[in-house]
Amino acid sequence: MSSRELLNVFLGNPYIPVSVFKIDLNMQNSRLKLWEDAVRENSGGEKFVVFFSVLSALMTYTRARAMEAAGADADTDTRVLVMDNPFGPISSEHLLNPLFEIARKHRTQLICLSDLKQNSIMNCFNLIYMLKVRTSAIGSNEYLKFEEIIRDVNVVQNDERLEKAVFRASDVKQISLFDGM
Repeated sequence: MSSRELLNVFLGNPYIPVSVFKIDLNMQNSRLKLWEDAVRENSGGEKFVVFFSVLSALMTYTRARAMEAAGADADTDTRVLVMDNPFGPISSEHLLNPLFEIARKHRTQLICLSDLKQNSIMNCFNLIYMLKVRTSAIGSNEYLKFEEIIRDVNVVQNDERLEKAVFRASDVKQISLFDGM
């Protein structure tokens, strides 16, 4: 199923014209494009921003309608989006800035898992945890060490800080679902 068909099924309409804004490094080349043209012509990073903006708008709309139906104030709700390596196709500031502005506008906290350390990406976050696998001095056990990077202490809330995370790995035995039948 194409992304267009999925959007139409989700919204319950066979055809909804969707225009998206193409963000270009040269502002004279930035313009509105039809969804189909953006999906076909945009670069990987430009597509990611387009897809993210549509996803964020749909999440905001859906959440707002659910909050209103529950009698809550839809203007104060927030969202969290956990993304695994979203910066593969996008690392340029001219694309990162609009991406994070869209997230701010929709009150969406982004938790991004990535191994990229480019300044353009790191500067988008105020609180960063860098996780590193280390081998213990005794034996061959490994442990996870984290380094915390805070760009502005005044902006970080106490509830945003990582207190403790424990993961214990053990030998796992694979069993068949159909054993004994």
